Amino acid sequence: NRKKMLTTMFVHLRISIGVNVQIQAVLTLYAQGLVTGVVVDSGDGVTHIVPVYEGYSIPAAVRRIDLAGRDITEYLIKLLSLRGYSFNRTADFDTARQIKEKFCYVGCDLELEKKLALETTVLDEQFTLPDGQVITVGAERFEAAEALFQPRVVDKEGNGMSDMV
Repeated sequence: NRKKMLTTMFVHLRISIGVNVQIQAVLTLYAQGLVTGVVVDSGDGVTHIVPVYEGYSIPAAVRRIDLAGRDITEYLIKLLSLRGYSFNRTADFDTARQIKEKFCYVGCDLELEKKLALETTVLDEQFTLPDGQVITVGAERFEAAEALFQPRVVDKEGNGMSDMV
């Protein structure tokens, strides 16, 4: 892919500047002013864990998890249905994705998060659906992201993200 991209740039488009093609994980660290670290790149369908040392990725140590954003959204829909909300159309999937992107997070202390959700309303957030109905999202905010660390909750086999790092 790199060779074809450069051929297109230099030959077909007649671009005559220098080019540095890098792996996304390396560029992510560069953007933070770092050259060494571990980048977790979670997209819609797959999550990659990429170790980088002194500006170079370590291909033999890259890990892939077939669990990512789409799975988290589907799990959020399941959690919200347990609360009594119905999400069942394609448009509802996009609404659930918006809820995920706006409110969901990874809790540092899962037990504390559960306690807060059970004993208080401090985690509750209101979301207005396209039809005007207002729903409350509480513990689902951190429970949905837990699937990244415990894939079995979404019926996936394998290690979670924390085990892969």
